[in-house]
Amino acid sequence: MPKILPVFIPFSGCKTKCVYCNQNGISGQHVTSLQEDVLQQIEYFLRFNSKWDEISYFGGSFSCLPKESRLSLYNIARQKGFFNIRFSTRPDCISEEMLNEFKENNVKVIELGIQSLSNMVLASNNRPYSKDLALQSIDKLTKAGFDVIAQIMTGMYQESFDDLKYTVDELVNKDIKGVRIYPTVVLKDTKLAEYLREGKFTPLSFEEIFVRTAYAYIKFAARGIEILRIGLQDGLSLKNSIISGIYFPAFGDMIKTFILILYIKHFNKLLVGETEIKKLPNYKGILKKYFSDKIISVNNSEEFSIKDICAKLEIITGEDNWGQSEREVAKFAKEIWSQTDDRPA
Repeated sequence: MPKILPVFIPFSGCKTKCVYCNQNGISGQHVTSLQEDVLQQIEYFLRFNSKWDEISYFGGSFSCLPKESRLSLYNIARQKGFFNIRFSTRPDCISEEMLNEFKENNVKVIELGIQSLSNMVLASNNRPYSKDLALQSIDKLTKAGFDVIAQIMTGMYQESFDDLKYTVDELVNKDIKGVRIYPTVVLKDTKLAEYLREGKFTPLSFEEIFVRTAYAYIKFAARGIEILRIGLQDGLSLKNSIISGIYFPAFGDMIKTFILILYIKHFNKLLVGETEIKKLPNYKGILKKYFSDKIISVNNSEEFSIKDICAKLEIITGEDNWGQSEREVAKFAKEIWSQTDDRPA
């Protein structure tokens, strides 16, 4: 993975506020002057490391910014020695005339906040675009040669498991390079926090958010789509902002360990090259403690591949419709992990 210098521009370019969103709480940044704030963040990171592969503008909707603001941020990146640029934005802010602008300013990767492909879920969460527009934006960008990273959420307000499955199943058939998966948490100073207080929203249980997130991970990994991140980036500001929902800094490692447990449950064993055992995801040593007799070392040179594991599980999930066995494993995960310092609620 490239080494990315992250610059947060919370809510910049956002014309609406999604019910779950508090970018200031997530990033810890409060923009007063966009250009000055960006420069301060870049200087902060350059003090620790002078070598970065690219710069990113996250936390807002970059392409929704006025053109003069976008040009200013491109210029700042060039002045600071960055050749490759990526940014996050919304699907409704991608126009044909912008594509040349992006290319002329060395934009290589565009992260699209898809979140869901259910029109009902999008509208309920105040996302200002439709499923069709989101898919059209992906096609427009990939056809123009940009690498697209799709950002999705699990457990959104009004989302059913069928909504999540539909979103994932549509995206795996698109030419996206990667995905970020964010389980929904309730942040202070959001509409979702009001819904929680009013009893209009109840966050999913540990087991359910786990199963939905694992479903997404398995589907994307089986198709060779890189999962860049699961869960929000850890930080004190974020921890102080969360009032409900399932959040752990090591949620990605939890999910990958869960997937191996699920594989063992279905196939009764896991064959691993003798040099590859140490590379297995093994959150809190759970695999070694509970499943060491099911992990069999074999004398071959094959590298461990989570993609191959997920490809085999994808067939199983299609056959049994992602059913009771997955929830049993998730329940086991909760019981085990509740004994650790993370203590899932």
